[in-house]
Amino acid sequence: MTEQRLDHIVRDVLEDLAGESRPAQLLGGTVRRARRIRRRRAALTTGAAVLPVLAVLVAPALAGGRADTPSRPSPTPTRTGDAAPVPVLTITPAPARVDLPDGFTVTAIGAPSGGASAEPPLWIYSRATGSFVATPYAYASLAPSGTRAIVQARAATLAPWLIDLRDLTARPWPKLDNVSGQMWSQDARTLLDGSATPGWLHLLDADTGERRDVLFNAPQVGCDRTIGCGPVWFRGGAEATVAVFDPSTGEQTGVHVISAETGTLIRSLPVKGYVAGACSWSTDARYVLTEMRPENGDSWLEITEAATGRRKARLPAMANANPDSACWTSPTRLLVVDGGHVKVFTPDGTVEQDITVPGAAWLTVGPR
Repeated sequence: MTEQRLDHIVRDVLEDLAGESRPAQLLGGTVRRARRIRRRRAALTTGAAVLPVLAVLVAPALAGGRADTPSRPSPTPTRTGDAAPVPVLTITPAPARVDLPDGFTVTAIGAPSGGASAEPPLWIYSRATGSFVATPYAYASLAPSGTRAIVQARAATLAPWLIDLRDLTARPWPKLDNVSGQMWSQDARTLLDGSATPGWLHLLDADTGERRDVLFNAPQVGCDRTIGCGPVWFRGGAEATVAVFDPSTGEQTGVHVISAETGTLIRSLPVKGYVAGACSWSTDARYVLTEMRPENGDSWLEITEAATGRRKARLPAMANANPDSACWTSPTRLLVVDGGHVKVFTPDGTVEQDITVPGAAWLTVGPR
């Protein structure tokens, strides 16, 4: 084992044990962490010389508690700051509203880069006016109802803001571990932060920014100080799902549905792969869209029967498909965003429609 490889392993272990917050991640942090654990375990078995070094370096990190007891997260963030005007860009013409099946629409459009001299605008759909607003933000997660959205600035820190498109005001928002398109509850009152703290749900009040921390049984789902379980919303907004791993192998075995109020286990489902959030489940929760990421090779999307874990369909390869921007609109209709296209699938993988959004490098979808 080379000195450089040893250094990488030690850094990985210490970073995970410290529960350090990751930058905003839109895809599959849980699966990536599981893979890293497997690679780390294989490296350690072939490099026994690293064990004394790890013992010395890791012992102080473990002093704060047992490995099966989740560390208490940092204190609850303070309330959001004073409102400021949303920096609206004067760009014409604005994109036309894009009507999608079942009362859905395109909620954000990322314009293609116009060159090194200017950042492309981010167009955000306003339900108050039924039209798009041009902004300088990098990303927007629009609530499933109402006029609010979490946005990220283009600065290196990707600082989050809560904006209201009704009065075009913006408030600085507490730091988040993860910003995703599916972090809003169905009633648009609560945000679930995909926490880097294993064993905890971080729930933020959309009005105040105040955070409520809910403990769930981390060892029961294979979460510990080295593998986070990536909590996301389940259909309905009263429950969340966490990926379940076998701690001895790092392999995913399914998902648990837990109460977002108490963290207690409600049921287990044999679903494998990355589940982005509530929109990943069909409206009757019969099917779920997952992203499968093999150790080697390209990832793909597939539709799975939730009760059995049986694959219903593997979707055709799409260069820019993002499960975070996909959404079931009915028991039998799924919208998948692929770059500047919205593709409408049935549960058997048939493409019903392929809708092109002019001038879009990427986009998101949601209720109109």
